[in-house]
Amino acid sequence: RRGERWRWWLAGLGGGAVLVCLVLLFALGPLLKSRAIAEAAKRGVELDAARVRAGWMSATLYDVSLQPIGVSALRARFATVRVGIGGGLGLRELEVADGTVEVDGSVEVVLEQVERWRKEWRGRARASEGTSASAGPSYRAAGVGMVWKNAFEPGAEQRWAGLQFERTQEVQQVGLDHVALEHPRGTVELAGLKALWRREAGAERLVEASIAEARVKANLGGDDAGATAARTRAPDDVDGSDAARRAAEARADTAPTTAEEAGGLTARLPAVDPDRGARWQRLLGRLVGDLIERLPEQARVNSLWLELERGEQRLHLGPSTLTLDRGAEALAVALTPQGETKGT
Repeated sequence: RRGERWRWWLAGLGGGAVLVCLVLLFALGPLLKSRAIAEAAKRGVELDAARVRAGWMSATLYDVSLQPIGVSALRARFATVRVGIGGGLGLRELEVADGTVEVDGSVEVVLEQVERWRKEWRGRARASEGTSASAGPSYRAAGVGMVWKNAFEPGAEQRWAGLQFERTQEVQQVGLDHVALEHPRGTVELAGLKALWRREAGAERLVEASIAEARVKANLGGDDAGATAARTRAPDDVDGSDAARRAAEARADTAPTTAEEAGGLTARLPAVDPDRGARWQRLLGRLVGDLIERLPEQARVNSLWLELERGEQRLHLGPSTLTLDRGAEALAVALTPQGETKGT
């Protein structure tokens, strides 16, 4: 009998421990959910979830919606969001999976809202993450797609699929299975995108970039009214002065004088600006300098198809391999036709 009593006592203690654990798990679920909502709010994001499951120093939220505060054009929905909790119940890591980012609005409206949100909340998020090298949380995403409606014209959609993302204290890397972009002037389709950044001393440097396939179609033509308006409004990006261009256009629109006819074509050309070449050289030098600082030592598009249209004229190129090699003071770009490349 004494042995039976001990068995009953042990069984009762075991059942009680299980019951206590279940109670704690059900109690921790809402607590961790509220903590996740509070941490998201510190970073300017509204978070909502249908349910939550508590784990060891973590919580997994299901059927989650996220929206940056004040950014009505953007909303994200995910099947799961896993929140890792560090010391003091602070955010240690955030992982999202199987979701869609929904964007609706023109490029100008969306970028304006996002930039305003970034300026308002970026400093607050850094303050909440602390200043030590190990204080910042890590972020990961897998199986995420995007649909952007009305970006360039009503009804058009921009899409990506299969986003893989990781950001830690040491690296940031991005991968995309497929991207499809539509614009009134053409389309772009990309597959197999990969990029890797190293994060050192607060700076980020792109060390690897590649695209498996790229198909670009561009329409370079336009109606006469649009072309005329664009020609009239276009400023000179080099020196800010378009007086010579406007003078040349005025000459082209007027009938030639007798002296101009006698002088031939050279009499109708505008005067040559001796400093213009130097200004272009300085501009290109600045652009190359900026690119050298940001680009990896080598970037590559394994297979590129290019189609250009202008009126009845069409140019088809591909497949070709596009490579970009960055040196200490130079930038080299090469387009190499592949075996079955065709051009018309």
